[in-house]
Amino acid sequence: MSKSKKMAMSISIAALFWFSLSALALSQGGEMGGGPPLPEKEALKKSREISADFSNELQNSFSSFMTEENYLIAIEGYSNTAQQITQAFRDQTGYYLKRVSLRYRNPANAPDPYEKSALTRFETLNKAGKITGRYDSYEVTVEKGRKYLRYMKPLTTDKACLKCHGGKNDIPEEVKGFLKANYPQDAAMDFRVGSVRGAVSIKIPLTAEKGKPLKK
Repeated sequence: MSKSKKMAMSISIAALFWFSLSALALSQGGEMGGGPPLPEKEALKKSREISADFSNELQNSFSSFMTEENYLIAIEGYSNTAQQITQAFRDQTGYYLKRVSLRYRNPANAPDPYEKSALTRFETLNKAGKITGRYDSYEVTVEKGRKYLRYMKPLTTDKACLKCHGGKNDIPEEVKGFLKANYPQDAAMDFRVGSVRGAVSIKIPLTAEKGKPLKK
């Protein structure tokens, strides 16, 4: 077995093992926005912590795969592992967590109406030079009588992203073939360095079920 395949397998196994353990606790609500309610300030702090840890884990995985010269193996491995890491974080925290984009590749990363509006705003702000590394966005919303803190952290495009999300001259032919076969409705291409490619989206309840106030 080649070094690249061994690395891909070891990372995938680690992510799946983490997923299996975390699924034993706080596994309900991570997709729809459940999890234990928090006061607003604590919810914002928790959102920023989850976003930073999640982004670091994805970046470490991406960096491990992209040390390979074979971009097809690297991108195929990262594509699978990224979704496993996302699900593991959902189950570990119990909270709603997604990577979303207006031009998504995987249908699992399609934005809801709130996320779509925020992403559109990010693109406008980015053109005005207002999206920096520290920028994030949050707002208290009410959904079905329950208050939530909606948190979003923009994801910008760097040079390494272009091998999979750039223009036709940036993406190797073998990668184009993989993307066409696995993501026939792919819209996540033609990005440029510095453009907003998407965002990390987190939703934490501020009140208990049925809109009851959070007990102090």
